[in-house]
Amino acid sequence: MRWLRDKKGLSLVEMIVVVGLFGISMSVSMTVLVNALQNQRSIRAEQKVISSARDALEVLAREIRLGYIDYDTHYTGGVLNSVQDNLWVTTGSGDNYNFRITQEAGGDPITGQLVADDGMVASPLSSTDIRIDAIKFYVRPVSDPYYVFSCTDSSQCDPNVIPVKDPGMCINNICELEDQQPRVTIVLNATNRGQGFAKVELQTTVAVRTYKR
Repeated sequence: MRWLRDKKGLSLVEMIVVVGLFGISMSVSMTVLVNALQNQRSIRAEQKVISSARDALEVLAREIRLGYIDYDTHYTGGVLNSVQDNLWVTTGSGDNYNFRITQEAGGDPITGQLVADDGMVASPLSSTDIRIDAIKFYVRPVSDPYYVFSCTDSSQCDPNVIPVKDPGMCINNICELEDQQPRVTIVLNATNRGQGFAKVELQTTVAVRTYKR
């Protein structure tokens, strides 16, 4: 039985080292696991924001494509501001909508939702799961290519008064117009309202298909 007496167990120092190494490996494993779960949550949140924001953007783009820009509503002296925070559009069915983001100060029920506002009802275009932080409409041309104004001389074609090409020219008794179809580049920034922070920016350019000349 001599081999029993010679057999030694782990010393206290060895036990401490083993426990320490085990603790370190567990800590590293837990950190990797937590990071993986957080990344997975962030990816799901980003996919959800992209999907919801894209759906809203597609609806908005379709209304612009099949309608036309309401230059008259935006025109408040001088050419239309080429960068708009909201956009008035007359749809193909003849309805006039202001596409905008809801603001709490304006009495809207929820902040940061993209809506089509006809002046009486603000119909939501975006899901309540996301918040639209900003939207920009880059409009070209800045004057109305559909506006027709009869004239006898160029002094009657003042672009600060009517939405015509700058500088105002009277050609063949008609104020000169922009010779291009309206197009709008939309830039939309959105974040999610649920767990897992995600922020996305989407952009699309829409050409109006309506021909009136």
